[in-house]
Parts: sequence; C-alpha cells; structure tokens
Amino acid sequence: MQEIITWIEDIWSKWSDSRSVECHWVNVDETPFKDIAKLCLHSDKIIVTCFNLKIASVLSGLRGRLSINSPWIFYLHGLASFGCWPLYRWNVGQHLNSQDIFVGSCQRDLAQVRIVFPDIKTFIVPFSLPLPEKIIPKPKSAIKKFAFIGRISSQKNLHGLITSASLLKENFELHFFGKEDFYGSPLMGFRDEGYLDFLKDTATKLNISDKVIFHGFMDRMEIEAMMNDEEWIFIAPSMHSDENFGMAAFRCLLNGHRAILSNWGGHADYPKHFPHQVKLLDVYRSEIGPWISINEMAKAMSEDFDSFKEFPTPTYYNESSIHQSLDEIFNFNEGETKSISTSKILDDLLARREQFIKENKSPDGSRLYQDYCDSLKDSFFFAYAGGEKGKKEKSNDSYVLWANTSNGIITITDPHRGNFSFSNNEIFADELGLTYSVNT
Repeated sequence: MQEIITWIEDIWSKWSDSRSVECHWVNVDETPFKDIAKLCLHSDKIIVTCFNLKIASVLSGLRGRLSINSPWIFYLHGLASFGCWPLYRWNVGQHLNSQDIFVGSCQRDLAQVRIVFPDIKTFIVPFSLPLPEKIIPKPKSAIKKFAFIGRISSQKNLHGLITSASLLKENFELHFFGKEDFYGSPLMGFRDEGYLDFLKDTATKLNISDKVIFHGFMDRMEIEAMMNDEEWIFIAPSMHSDENFGMAAFRCLLNGHRAILSNWGGHADYPKHFPHQVKLLDVYRSEIGPWISINEMAKAMSEDFDSFKEFPTPTYYNESSIHQSLDEIFNFNEGETKSISTSKILDDLLARREQFIKENKSPDGSRLYQDYCDSLKDSFFFAYAGGEKGKKEKSNDSYVLWANTSNGIITITDPHRGNFSFSNNEIFADELGLTYSVNT
C-alpha cells in the first residue's frame, strides 16, 4: 500500500510541475490541524491519497467546522468493495458534494461506487511502473512454470488452483510466493485458520506435493531474478472482495510473462491492454457466492499461449496518458454545488453493520453480511464480476475435497465460502460449484 501511496504522490507532483501548479503534501499524523487548514484555505483541490480515522477527522473538520469547500479528489482503494461505509461511520460522507471526485484503479471499482453513489463523478487512473520500450517474451521453459505472488488467503481461491493443477497431464511446477495473512472473509465475519496447512494437505492428498512449492515471503527483486531467464505464467484465480488492480500481475506482464486471471475486479482490465498475454477465467454465480470452474481453469493452464517476438507496450499506463487523466480530474467542475444522493443499499449496509456490532458479531467492525448466501452482497459481487455468468448447467467440474456423509446427509467444508449440508439425492451441488469426493 505504501508503494501505491508514494506513486500517487509522485505522479501528481510531476503533473503539477509540468502544469505550473503549486502542490503541497501533508502528513496528517505530523502536521497540526491549524497548519493543514491554513494550507487548504485557498486550495483549488484537496487530494486524499488514502483514508483512515485521522484523515477522516481532518476532512470533516475542514468542511464541517471551517466550511473549506475545496473539492476532494478521493482515491478509493478498497472502499468501493464494502459500500464506502467508513465515510459515514467517520462523518465524512455527509459532507460529500457534486464537486467531489472518486478515483479508482479499475472499471469495476467505479461500478461498485455507483451502487452507493449513483450520481458522483468518477475517474479511472491506473497505477503504473517504469515501462519498457518493448515487452520481450521470455524463452519457453522445459516444463510449465506457474506462479502465484501475493497473500495466502482463501478469497484468492488457491485451493481451487491446486485442484486444477492436479488435473494437468503435462509436467509442471506451481510456485506460491507470499505469506499467510489469516484474512479470511471479514465482510462475512470469519477469518482463515490454518489455510496454508490446508493448501499443503490438499497438494499431498492429490499426489502433487512434489510439484507445488511454497516459498513464503520473498523480496520482489529476488522473485523477478528467479523468473528472469524463462517464461512463467502468473496465475491468480482470485475472488477477493477488493481485487482492484493486481500489481504483481502487472509486473509479470511488463517483464514478458503471461497471466491467467479471474474475470474479477481489476483483472478484467488487463486483456484490453495486454491482449496477447492474458487469459480470463469466467466467474459463475450461485446461491452461496461466486465460483470458478476447476475444469475451465485446468484447460486454461494446459493450453499454450500464441507465440510472439515481442508485445506492444500499452500506452494506457505511460506518464503522458496518466497526466491527461489528471488534467480532466483537476479541471472538472460540475457547476452548481449540490449534495450527493445515496442509495437505499447504503442505508441497509450501515444498519446491518451496526446490528452486527450491537450483537457482538463483528469485533473489528468490518462485517457487513451474514455469509456468502446473503443477498445484500449481490450488487457488489455482480459488479466485480461484470454482471457474473449465470448458473452453469450440471457440470461435475468443481471439487471440494473434504466431505463427510452421515444418515444420507453430505457435509462439505469449503475454505472460501463456508460449510454446507445437503442430502445424497439432491443435485443442486453442481449449480453451486460443488462436486465432491466423500470420506465416509
């Protein structure tokens, strides 16, 4: 996150220098409020690079107490995925108006924002890195090498990835770089417990533990050096609630590798800009939350990418293109300043959250939904999957490895979506993305 905040500051600083605009950055933890207010009093815009309780206090003080109404350029980061409720919990949302702008890093973040704020102005500004003049594909490796780089979390669907890998006929290696975060699904009120051990156990039960390598946390430069001499395929079948850009995928693509990504959140933007390097995996909907077909993932892993001598470097991420976006943002003026309308969904989210806190069902205050069956989540999840695919017909192509049967009732443990029970003669398991091997 700090890398991204630094990049936002750098790109705005370069833009302001090139446009002869005076730009000041303020660390709210180290600067007295009166000094911040003095700087903001005659400002044209106030850029909010991230959001926390201290920043919320400053923003509500500037606009609520002092009536300093300079428009806000507000970077969303993960706020869109949970309905922007912290803005209202910390007395900032009440001060939003039609001159303010939300900035997201992908199209589907903005789709989520409009669920809550139908009328607010939004812009996309992708994050970026120094771009090569040409993207040169790496030489083919003797065996297929897949890499997941990121946090080890059940929302990333890594158990599905290992299961898909077990169906491959060709020789392969599947490498995991990252440490376990125990994050789980806090919006649903539960955390991961022993997910890394679960993944290792899954690889063992599927007889591929010799091909699945867990490296733990490694420095980014070490990973890139390890992947430098041959082609790797970055793979991320994530259904994480705030998968809004994917910096690890971006780095791998710029370095000449390929990627297999879920059609989810920020991943969905990459095929447009890296058309020869990215495959997307469809995300299906069900009564118990989103899922990805194990067979479809295995097929994508098995198929070769087309050969190219070089890939075009996408201009979308270059500095001049981003500066043009910042021009539009800085020069935006709605005319008459009006209050911002909100949807009933926001009211429902705030009420549900307060209910969970009152009932002591959300110790950290982040829970919004009963579980993955909660229909209140649907608008946000559908937006992140671009509307989501409808139910698949009976498919027999997704697997849950640990199931128990007793008295005709099958109980399945899914590390992502939770526990489910149904009778032996029910067939709707296929519509939920659940086919199972039963341990009696």
